[in-house]
Amino acid sequence: MIRKVSLYIGLVLFLSNIFNGNIFSLYSYIRQRININTIRPEKINICENLQNKLEDYIYNFNKNISISILDYSGDFIVDINSNIPRIPASNQKILSSAFSLDTLGPNFTLNTSLKEMNDGSLYIEASGDPDFNKSDLVELVKDLKNININSSYKKPILIKPINSQNWWPSSWSYSDRKEEYGAPITKYSIASNASDNSLKNPINNFIYELDTALKKQNLSNRYFVKVVNEKYPIDYISTIKVINSAPLYILLNLINSESHNFTAEVIFRHSLNDW
Repeated sequence: MIRKVSLYIGLVLFLSNIFNGNIFSLYSYIRQRININTIRPEKINICENLQNKLEDYIYNFNKNISISILDYSGDFIVDINSNIPRIPASNQKILSSAFSLDTLGPNFTLNTSLKEMNDGSLYIEASGDPDFNKSDLVELVKDLKNININSSYKKPILIKPINSQNWWPSSWSYSDRKEEYGAPITKYSIASNASDNSLKNPINNFIYELDTALKKQNLSNRYFVKVVNEKYPIDYISTIKVINSAPLYILLNLINSESHNFTAEVIFRHSLNDW
């Protein structure tokens, strides 16, 4: 008897769950259809001047490009081939670029600075400027010739690189890491856009080029390069020289027109203030 009652109770609960599940599914479906039917399509408010200029610019390859530009209210002001499906490349760079632009502003620059420490030593504070090159390095140190050093021993020029384990995001493929656009992500880079040396060991390359610049300026008898770890305390009293990169809105052109992973990652890390 008890067994039969238990079976009846179980059957009732089972049927109840099925009924409730169906009711819930039906409710979810109706709610979904209501939501879909209340979605308003984007309004078309084409800016004829901008639309015509873009159409003229892409005239020879119009069929290969889709362009959609929306204003702040969500209206289309440019609509070129928007109904043709495309496969955009490097989607994440579009998102990280937009985030960086919003966070840092269009005129943000990557600065490479030469600073004087309390004890008379020097420190190069780099920021990963992708266009920083050998001539910029010479420009950074050449004014040291005008500084008098009352000392019988060489002064160190400190550089403070990040751990090589953080050179790349873990998701980057090894094939990308062998290309110039995927150079190791470090603040101390020399022409990462164009130099094969930036692919090998950028820190050693930076040290070599800095040593070379000191020799060319006859400063190697007064200064030497010293690498310190990430936890080394930096306490500077003044800035001797600053080399600025192109503003962010120009760097974003490099990121998105040349698919330059290095620059995208450097900018993204600055926008998060996390290396």
